[in-house]
Amino acid sequence: MADPKLSEVEHIKTGSDYLRGTLVQSLDNKITGALYPDDTQLIKFHGAYQQTDRDLDSERKTQKLEPLYSMMIRIRVPGGVATPKQWLRMDELSDRYLGYQPVSIKTLLGSGKSQITFDRVAIDDAVKYAAEDADVTLRLWQLFKPQLHRARVTTVYETLERPLVPVLAD
Repeated sequence: MADPKLSEVEHIKTGSDYLRGTLVQSLDNKITGALYPDDTQLIKFHGAYQQTDRDLDSERKTQKLEPLYSMMIRIRVPGGVATPKQWLRMDELSDRYLGYQPVSIKTLLGSGKSQITFDRVAIDDAVKYAAEDADVTLRLWQLFKPQLHRARVTTVYETLERPLVPVLAD
C-alpha cells in the first residue's frame, strides 16, 4: 500500500530532527523578532505559538517595520496555578533524570531588594529561559510517558479525565 500524501506540516515534522527543527537558530537570529516559518509550525507541537499584535500591524506596515511578534506557551497546571515548589520540582526532575540543571528563576530575577519582576527581564534572557523550560518539559514528558504506559497508570486520565476537558471548558 502506498504511503498517504503528507501535508505540508507533516513534511516539516518529518524533516525536523524529532521536532527540533532550527529552533536554536531561529531564537538566536538578531535580525528579526520572528521564528523561521517552519519553526512557527514546530513550536505548536511543543505547546507554544507565535503571534503578531494585530492592533499594531497596519501602523507598523505603514512605518515599514516588521510585525510585532509575541510568543505564547500553553501549559497544563492543576487548578491553573503552579506553586514555587512545583517549579523547583521541575528543576529537580531535570537534574535527576536528564542530568541537566536549568537556569534558576533566582538567577534570572535576583532576590531580596534587587529582585525584579519577569516583565523587567531582558527579552533575550526571557526567551532563553522560556525556551529552556519548554525543552526540559518536553524531554521529561518524552521520558516519562512511555514509563507511565508500561506501568498501566494512564487509563483514568486517557478514558475519563482528558475527554472531560472540552466538556468542562464549555
